[in-house]
Amino acid sequence: MNLSMTVGRPVAGTRRGQPTARGTFSGSFHYEFRMQARRPAVWGLVLGAGLLLAAVYLVPSPGDPASVIVAERTQVFNLFLPVTYAILLADRWPRERRLNTRELLDSFPLDSGAWLWGKYLGAVLAVALPALVVELLEMGFIALTRGDWSLIPLALPAFALIVGPTLLFVGAFSVVCAELMPIPLYTVLFVGYWFWANLVSPARLPTLNCTLLTPSGLFARVGLLGGGLPPACSGLAITAGPAWVNIALMIGVAILVLVAAQTIASWRAARR
Repeated sequence: MNLSMTVGRPVAGTRRGQPTARGTFSGSFHYEFRMQARRPAVWGLVLGAGLLLAAVYLVPSPGDPASVIVAERTQVFNLFLPVTYAILLADRWPRERRLNTRELLDSFPLDSGAWLWGKYLGAVLAVALPALVVELLEMGFIALTRGDWSLIPLALPAFALIVGPTLLFVGAFSVVCAELMPIPLYTVLFVGYWFWANLVSPARLPTLNCTLLTPSGLFARVGLLGGGLPPACSGLAITAGPAWVNIALMIGVAILVLVAAQTIASWRAARR
């Protein structure tokens, strides 16, 4: 039996008959990406939720410039779709235990850190595909109704700056935390956290909303792409500097979570 049977493709490199960290990462990434990208639930849940949001927030103000429309509509999606990301990514690490394949994986000399990073990035990128389709469909519809096709090239930068850091942030916690607690419990806790951190007004309750730790893409939208502030954050002055700090914090926290998980995985492997 070779490693390709567990990771879905031949290993990219070996060292004296053992897979290298690069080969482990490549195999884990490609296997996870292909499997996740082919799941009907991934496309059905993200597309369904996205199209429902598009119907609720259908037509933007006709006087808004194209850049503001793209930024604001992208953030509307980013306020709600991360709940679907959390649901879809929460079972990626516990899946091996549920299918009783963890012992099989442990029988190979895999680099546990490379395996975890490959699994995480492959799963996150696969979930990003239907999210990007939702973005392009929405911008295409608005461009068609407005007769302004300049929205389309703006969609990709808006997606990268607003959705990208959020997806990396949510993906890290979903992949790791669901390994440490039951998936239904994690999902309930995440939903509560998400709406508390993004929709609760600081004037009513202490919250991460309107701070540099806001994960909704608010800072990137206002500071880098344009548009107004929500009433709850009306006292803020968001410029490009705080926007980049917010993006760096989201990605940095995701990296810290994965590094901690990598340490746990290596410790578990050393005990076996």
